[in-house]
Amino acid sequence: GKEVTSLKDLKRGYQDFAIIHPAQDQVFAGMGNEINGVGWDTRFALQEGMLVTVYLDGVAQEPTSSPVVEVGRLDRGAHEVTAELRDRRNRRIATAPPVTFHVRQHSVNFPVRR
Repeated sequence: GKEVTSLKDLKRGYQDFAIIHPAQDQVFAGMGNEINGVGWDTRFALQEGMLVTVYLDGVAQEPTSSPVVEVGRLDRGAHEVTAELRDRRNRRIATAPPVTFHVRQHSVNFPVRR
């Protein structure tokens, strides 16, 4: 099929580009402070040369076409993640609505109810 390159058509096709993990206001509690990466999705497969850049607390991660972006350990507290989809000419096609999530560490001396 013919590749769509008009910016208007691309923006329309990928307007559902969004972060699907973590969920809005999701709370992660655990020793490792791992959120198992940031996952994004869109209805159509990415075209050749398209890359996604995830921004964690405003810091750009490595652009990738992988559907899950590893972000490693995080400090406790609120974090915001968003993402940009760009085509091979580096034009911005879509921006994912920001997702805020929370990291809580288990307190070691917190009594466990049985």
